[in-house]
Amino acid sequence: MKTWKRISVIGLVASIPLVSAVAIAFPKAGAWHTGASATSPGGSDIFATGGVSDWGLTCANCHIKAPGLIDATVLPTPAWPVKNGLKAYTPGASYTLSVSLVGEHLKANDTTMPVPDNLNSFALTIEDQNGKPQGVFTTDGTGAGFARSSDQAPCTGGNAALPAGFWEVQPVSKYNASTGTTFLGGDCHAIVNLTIPNKVNWTFSWKAPAAGTGPLTIYYGVVDGSSRGSNSQDDDVKMGTIKLLEGP
Repeated sequence: MKTWKRISVIGLVASIPLVSAVAIAFPKAGAWHTGASATSPGGSDIFATGGVSDWGLTCANCHIKAPGLIDATVLPTPAWPVKNGLKAYTPGASYTLSVSLVGEHLKANDTTMPVPDNLNSFALTIEDQNGKPQGVFTTDGTGAGFARSSDQAPCTGGNAALPAGFWEVQPVSKYNASTGTTFLGGDCHAIVNLTIPNKVNWTFSWKAPAAGTGPLTIYYGVVDGSSRGSNSQDDDVKMGTIKLLEGP
């Protein structure tokens, strides 16, 4: 699977600058998540966080020509402890993380744009020094199919099937308070947004790994979207990392 993924990703990324239409029409988000054995094979759970588990790919590999006008915050509750003047985590502790898009400017106040088209997004993973995802992600959803933790089935089987049409156009009425704002799919190495128009804040929880895991890196990306994936060139992107020492 890993060998296939490496080859397929190189092929996808390499083709983007060769054919201008590719950046506009392909690959749609679903192509990055479809399994290698699917009828139309894809990247098998690539979420473009920039982490090793995503082969170093970032949101900027698809959302090209981003003007770089947005920012993003990743804020924990409780706050990260401090060790030797640097951010750290407490082994085994649970944190509520809030990811926010700062400075949204694409289509946010455009009344001529259909509401479903103003779709922002994010993806985040947390890895150790060997590039292995660490800790347990849990979505903020409570409804059936949306309340998921990365240490439970179906995530642990690598088959956390996404709802039909999850990455494509969906009716605004699909989501309510019980579905939350975040989702886990595929092998669940990264947590991502639900496709809810006009969202700029997303929430989930993360349980830190056990003592002895060592330093961790949070990899994340946020996209200020304007065309619901139909043209990746009109979106703005912010990628970032946060280093965490293992706390006492």
